[in-house]
Amino acid sequence: KIYLACAFVASAVMCFLHVLRQNGEVSSSWDNLEVFACLVHISEVFVAWISASSKSSDAAVYLAVGRLPVDVAMACSVLTRRFIGRQESTVSFSYAASFRLVMLFNLACETQSEEFLMRRRVHLHVVSSVAVFFAFVFCVSSTIELVEIADGITEEAVLSGSTPATEGWTVGTTAYFVIIAMVTVGYGDLVPRTTLGQALVPILTISGIAFVLHVALGVAHAWEIGASGGGEYQKRGNARHVLVVGSPNRQALRDFLEELYHEEHARESEDLDCVVMLLPEKRPLMKSMQHYLSRSRLLRSRVFLIEGSALQVSDLERVRVEEAVMAF
Repeated sequence: KIYLACAFVASAVMCFLHVLRQNGEVSSSWDNLEVFACLVHISEVFVAWISASSKSSDAAVYLAVGRLPVDVAMACSVLTRRFIGRQESTVSFSYAASFRLVMLFNLACETQSEEFLMRRRVHLHVVSSVAVFFAFVFCVSSTIELVEIADGITEEAVLSGSTPATEGWTVGTTAYFVIIAMVTVGYGDLVPRTTLGQALVPILTISGIAFVLHVALGVAHAWEIGASGGGEYQKRGNARHVLVVGSPNRQALRDFLEELYHEEHARESEDLDCVVMLLPEKRPLMKSMQHYLSRSRLLRSRVFLIEGSALQVSDLERVRVEEAVMAF
């Protein structure tokens, strides 16, 4: 956990300082902090290399191909700028640490207990997918900005009037440009000026569309897990809840819910949720109940279907059995 925490903080610091540098907010203190974070990052790469080499040659090759080129470019750009006296330079690949943040997040999730992963897997799917998307946007934005700035287009040049304002590239404007390009809107208010930038944009845009689909599929998969009962009961405010377990048939379950939320009991059931935990072999019943609940606005917001067994402690924790006012 200490290893993951140190690596995560180092990567986050590098991303944060990259944004500050691109906005012109640099100082010797920031430079020293960036170098320290870079050294921590290099140490983390070295530890990862030793760990991969001890496992298998395939793992070491995967690390060398997948990580080392980016890490070497990132470390060289930071250390070279610091030690050759070009602290004012904005050229840096430290933004690549954003993808390392995503990798560390997924690694941290893998170290959690099986019960935790089962209870939180819907949320973890969504967070991981969205994190990959934002890391991609950040990296693409910084790459385009780096290419354009390298040709002399800077924010100071824009403000001084030496270049059209529509060609000014900052972290925020470039991220805006990338998102607009990925969703294929293309307002035309920002246009790459360099030849390399013009060549990169179509490639990065197509890759971005693939990432948008990846995020959408990740969120859809998370929704599918939740819809199939794979999540956990999230208590709403001060609501109470009753728990139904076992192997009821469809008609018995419908009769129970209709009686529980009958208009004659509206006052008593106003803050009452019903959590139904069905065995995995009851998936046809779960699908049937999902269709039934979708037709009632009241039931859709009060009844929660969870897949699990009353004999499993982790499943009982997912439905908050100790907080239930009654169990059937």
